[in-house]
Amino acid sequence: MDRDGKKDHKHQNRPRVLEASKEGSNRQRHRSIRTSRNRTQKRAAKKMSINKRKGELSSLVRHLGISPRKLTAAISFNERLRVQKAVFLLKHLGIAPFTDYDFSLYVHGPYSPTLAADYYDVAKVKAMPMKLEPRVETLLNWFASKDERWLEIASSIISIKEKYPRDKNDAIHPLLKMSKPWVDRGTFNSVMTELESQGAV
Repeated sequence: MDRDGKKDHKHQNRPRVLEASKEGSNRQRHRSIRTSRNRTQKRAAKKMSINKRKGELSSLVRHLGISPRKLTAAISFNERLRVQKAVFLLKHLGIAPFTDYDFSLYVHGPYSPTLAADYYDVAKVKAMPMKLEPRVETLLNWFASKDERWLEIASSIISIKEKYPRDKNDAIHPLLKMSKPWVDRGTFNSVMTELESQGAV
């Protein structure tokens, strides 16, 4: 009360203000805890996803008959090219976790820098079995049986077809020649016919 015997509302409301402030602080703290927990869970899930990807990549490398340790050797260009093209095919077919890799057209066809970085961990991680349908495994084995030059041409054709799905073959060949002028019409037709017969394009 003040001197006139009236209630002092300022002092009366102070406990409520303090209580509200405390409740707000608690909500903020709980929100921070939830945010931190969510971030931790996302990091754990991302790490698990990356480990799964590398584990199945290790399995794929072995499936191709390539030693994981050989991938990082300076003389193993052909082996790395074969892995790049095999992974590109599986991504094209929508096979996870290989869909994680992003590819761009380079000198020797579709290339993924992230995949190249994963080479260095393939020998260190435990191989995890790939879950491929029989049709996909048959297509992969057929694709992987080809030589490096054929794989370069075929994967480049697939990449161009992905970008220009409505274009006819007559329009695809000139686009291919922009990066591979050495691919004549006969070679293009031969590779394209094989890809079409196998359902790869």
